[in-house]
Amino acid sequence: MLNKRLLTPLFTGKSLLLFLFFIVFYLLTVNIRPIGVPDEARYASIAWQMYLSGDYINPLLNGVLFMDKPILYYWLEAFSMHLFGVNNFALRIPPLMFGLASMVTAYLTALRFFNITTAWLATVILGTSPLWFMFSQYASLDIEIAAWLTFTLLTSLIALHTPLGKKRRLLFYLAYIFAAAATLTKGLMGIVFPAMILGMYSLLTRQWKLIKEIYLPSGLIIYLVITLPWFILMYNRHPGFLDYFFVYQHFYRYLSSDSFNNIQPFWFFVMVILLGLIPWSPVIIKCCFETRRLSCIFKATNEKDSVLLYLLLWVIVLLLFFSLPASKPPGYILPVFVPLCLLVGNYLSDWIQHEKKMYWLKYIMILLALLISLLLLLVAITNFQFIHQFNKIKTELLIIGASGCIGSVMALICKKRSWIIGYLLLLPSVLCLSLPFIIKKMDQRSLQPLLTSVSPLITSKTIVAYYDKYFYDIPLILQCKEPIIVVSDWNNTKKSMSADNWRRELYAGIKNTPAARTWLLTYDEFDQFLKATDKPVIIFAKSHLKNFLINQKKLHLVATLNNTIVLSTQRH
Repeated sequence: MLNKRLLTPLFTGKSLLLFLFFIVFYLLTVNIRPIGVPDEARYASIAWQMYLSGDYINPLLNGVLFMDKPILYYWLEAFSMHLFGVNNFALRIPPLMFGLASMVTAYLTALRFFNITTAWLATVILGTSPLWFMFSQYASLDIEIAAWLTFTLLTSLIALHTPLGKKRRLLFYLAYIFAAAATLTKGLMGIVFPAMILGMYSLLTRQWKLIKEIYLPSGLIIYLVITLPWFILMYNRHPGFLDYFFVYQHFYRYLSSDSFNNIQPFWFFVMVILLGLIPWSPVIIKCCFETRRLSCIFKATNEKDSVLLYLLLWVIVLLLFFSLPASKPPGYILPVFVPLCLLVGNYLSDWIQHEKKMYWLKYIMILLALLISLLLLLVAITNFQFIHQFNKIKTELLIIGASGCIGSVMALICKKRSWIIGYLLLLPSVLCLSLPFIIKKMDQRSLQPLLTSVSPLITSKTIVAYYDKYFYDIPLILQCKEPIIVVSDWNNTKKSMSADNWRRELYAGIKNTPAARTWLLTYDEFDQFLKATDKPVIIFAKSHLKNFLINQKKLHLVATLNNTIVLSTQRH
């Protein structure tokens, strides 16, 4: 008898409407906030220089070789600029497409191994995850590497459960192509993570012959043909590139306990996951304590259990890997969200179909959503001194809290299980739509408002300079066609390389970009430059340098915003 899953159409009218809804849902707020500092602005300005110069081999940050990340992300961003122009919308289209494509992949995988209910649930839970939503509208590498790894691992999963033959071979070859794309996006993790997960899977399922059935020799040839050309070109042009990229950026960065950003405790990513999947977090916690079910999964006596084991290993391996180093940027954990949503979706699907009784878990999910909503309402309607920083976003908190309360109450009185889940989705959905507005009000690092007032003073003859600070978003907003002068203590190697900041990013590329010393100036060199030039110079600096620059350098204050000042060599 044919498996019913094989007779299920890949996309029905309802599923197409679901994805159309999410396309609109994600596009609605994609252009609300200004470009984010530093990550969005950094990577976007590199893509802008690539778009401007036509040099698609060397990633340049302010004209200096940027060796931290591979090339694929910048290609996609530059291509988007060619299609849509140089604007925030163009910068965020690639991550948005990767976020949506991962949802489609999760849907198809759930349809292949579980059922239509799991496919819908996994897709909706992933699509309304605030963390997934936020990074799908954030022009950085996090959502792209999560997507490429998702494509690699889910294609491999489908291939593992396909009989030996042409179709299985093609699926694995496709997985190797995705792994190559992941490598060209973020480095060795593109091949190391799939190898670790497949290795653990074959070990636990005792499939010793698996290495012979994944077409490793021919697959590696495909992988190397795609990845090696750019690395070889970079090595030939910049001999120190491989050492910096692989040794420093991969191994030293992973093993180092200091000098990198966002130092967090070991358990940090567990909290990110639980908060990022509210109100479904109790399902994750409950699954961890179902020892009998976990025991069956690890035995993997049938296809469904072997799939669940694969997804579980995916989550465990990556969670442990990213939890070990001291540096833990929140976006790093995104690659575990698709398998987690598939696991949660499968569990909730079993509940809806009466295969499991978990009435108490239903009330915990509702209570969690209600408590969070009430807390947000409390913050919105009170004026406690210790939460004064939330005054800017009281309207958003009020909307989110009220929506969450309505959804929670409706879920509590509703008896149909699928509707209960629908009502509980109201809280994360409204939270997702509110996030861009919240970030816009809370994050004051963008210099867009300042540049609106200053840009009329900047002509083709004006020289732009930064004093002891790099402002990532200015080159893109002003669409500067020449490198900006950056003044710092560039002769001090220890100071330049001791912290994970703009100074280290620029200093690391100086050796491979000798001409950069004509615009990366020391303090004395900048003094000489000011005396020698007859062109107007606009200088951006931090506000604590105001008196020094005005009194000692004889500069004139033009504008100020928050803790940033703009000065000029001429009176305006």
